[in-house]
Amino acid sequence: MGITQERGKRGEDFAASFLLKNGFRIVERNVRTPFGEIDLVCNDATTTVFVEVKYRASTAFGQPEEVVVGKKLMRMRHAAEWYVTQHKLQGAYRLDVVGITGDPPRCTHLVDV
Repeated sequence: MGITQERGKRGEDFAASFLLKNGFRIVERNVRTPFGEIDLVCNDATTTVFVEVKYRASTAFGQPEEVVVGKKLMRMRHAAEWYVTQHKLQGAYRLDVVGITGDPPRCTHLVDV
């Protein structure tokens, strides 16, 4: 595993821990779809939550969550819709973004992007 993948995995582990501490239940990780990967699939009470995790060592080029716009957001939505259809899920779902920066890491959680 390369250094970028290791950082990404650490970021996802930190995000999963953060979400667990905030009452989420992790259902799946790193789900591959025809539209891209879903980093985390979680449950938050009665809602299925699809989480994109972005990590940056520094904020010199902006906050990590700021890059989830346009085409990336559209792919997230298509991946979530595919997952809902494939798993025949009923009920509400939403897309969240967890941005992680620094060492020690700090999380920013954007709900329902």
